[in-house]
Amino acid sequence: MTVADVVPITGKDEETFIYATVNGEPTHQKTITKNPYRTFWRVMDEERGWVEAEIGDELPAVVYNAFDVGEASTVYVFEDERSADAVMRVAPEGVAATCNPQRGEKFGPEMAEAFTGKDVIVWRERAADGQRWASMIAAELEGCAKSVRIVEPATDYKDGESGEYDSVIDHLEAGFSLEDAKPADDKNETATLLDDLVIFFRRFITFPTKHHAKVLSLWTLHTYVLDRDLFQFTPYLWIYSPEKESGKSKVQELLALVVMNPWRIITPSEAAIYRTLNKTPKCLLWDEIDTVFNERGAATEGLRAILNAGFEKGAEVTRCNATSFEPANFKVFSAKCIAGIGLDNVPDTVRGRSIPFPMKRRKATEQVERLRARQVKVEIEPLVERLVAWSKKIDFGKKPPPWFDKLGDRQADIWEVLLAVADMAGEKWGLDARAAAVAMHSVADGEAEVEGALLLADIAGVFLGTEGEPIFSAELLEKLNGLETSPWATFRNGAGLSVQKLAAMLRPYGAKPVNIRIGSAEDGSVRKGYRLESFWDAFGRYIPSEAFKSLHRYNSTETGTYSDTEPSDPELDFGKKPNGSGGVDQCSGVAAQVATEGSPELLGGVG
Repeated sequence: MTVADVVPITGKDEETFIYATVNGEPTHQKTITKNPYRTFWRVMDEERGWVEAEIGDELPAVVYNAFDVGEASTVYVFEDERSADAVMRVAPEGVAATCNPQRGEKFGPEMAEAFTGKDVIVWRERAADGQRWASMIAAELEGCAKSVRIVEPATDYKDGESGEYDSVIDHLEAGFSLEDAKPADDKNETATLLDDLVIFFRRFITFPTKHHAKVLSLWTLHTYVLDRDLFQFTPYLWIYSPEKESGKSKVQELLALVVMNPWRIITPSEAAIYRTLNKTPKCLLWDEIDTVFNERGAATEGLRAILNAGFEKGAEVTRCNATSFEPANFKVFSAKCIAGIGLDNVPDTVRGRSIPFPMKRRKATEQVERLRARQVKVEIEPLVERLVAWSKKIDFGKKPPPWFDKLGDRQADIWEVLLAVADMAGEKWGLDARAAAVAMHSVADGEAEVEGALLLADIAGVFLGTEGEPIFSAELLEKLNGLETSPWATFRNGAGLSVQKLAAMLRPYGAKPVNIRIGSAEDGSVRKGYRLESFWDAFGRYIPSEAFKSLHRYNSTETGTYSDTEPSDPELDFGKKPNGSGGVDQCSGVAAQVATEGSPELLGGVG
């Protein structure tokens, strides 16, 4: 049976709308009666035909006019089937119309796939509920559609009086075409520029989340308004991935085409940076920064100082003049985007001034347009001209955006200018920007947290191997860097975890290296190392409980025996009990339990 075999009931007092698969097979129907008013659903039963659905029954995940939606490149989305049918009667080739089967709700992941790669136009009715619905649907479909925009009915002007049409049916009956629909809220130039930039970035890169392209677009616009007195800080954009060929350089290549005064550099000298920025504030696009900071020391301290200072307006560094040798101040404030491999090859102080921007390597099935920079540069010249014109006329007023308490103090500082730009684009962009801020920083925080838990688990495995005996720092590093299932050997571009990095990672957990003697008093050597008791509190909180039980017998600071049902210290939280025995197979068994209980996607960074 197909839709052609089913006659819809459409009369004075009743309307029926049939839903069908892309193959034309009817799945369910919606019926609306007018006297009395009632809406109900019927589902197709192979034996009994149409059967009225019970309240709470799950309907098939099929969009209205599914076949037409599948064939179209542009899809209009309405609140109801009647509006969708009205548009289908006048839609040109390549255009389809559909609606949300459950009015006022989202499509859901399965139905949203029908809009993949399509230009979606959400028709917004002017009622308050219609405005909220349109914003919700647009946000839901942005992750899969090629583009999404919201429109509303045209306004009719007659003899100086305006009359606003509410529905698309009113709009069409008044003689307007679909093309006469106007952008919702007469969308301002800020929103239009942001939307156009999102489309531009997504042409060439497949991003890990829906937030990435929006953050790039906001960051691009902020480079044009940093001279405003209202803004004190610039957020660095920190692009990173666990491996090469993950799109980091391409992001910077695209930014170089659209940001204000781009300056792409690799392994610059300290003097080159502060002399250039002092002369002209440029948008610094610094690639391969991991090759600069993989070895910390005096050679990189000057570069780190420039980055630490340069995110705040008015910041300067003092250096000697090259000719007179007299001290001189050099301005270093500017927008900066840094990119490199790994999480640990950028100083913590620089990361704290940055928006984390993790990238993943593109899958073979993810197709994007090939970037030909010279050709694209000519193509987007009108967009860049609009950006420049926008920066000259945009007025942010005298008050910064409201404080966003979902972020830490430093994070809120650096996001202030981006949120101000987003708010100028309207409510939807303002909400999207705040969601992106929380999401981007949550990913980075989660990576650091899981990385720390994995390190504790591996160290617990080492102590199981030594039966709780103290261990020198050098020996502990050798064992950690030798673990094939953990990332420590990849630190510092393959040089492995260092003594300093190990101490820094353990410091938040209260574990510190101490002088220890291993061997007899006569021939034993005294060196820095770690004792099990310094990890006791951290192990009780962060490693799997089975491993903690195994270590308990080696803890010299505890008295009595360990109970399988009650911990000897009521303050210790043993966490969720892992599957399997675990914990006694040296390092790997403990770490495997952490990986199981944690987030596998975060353990290796991104990708």
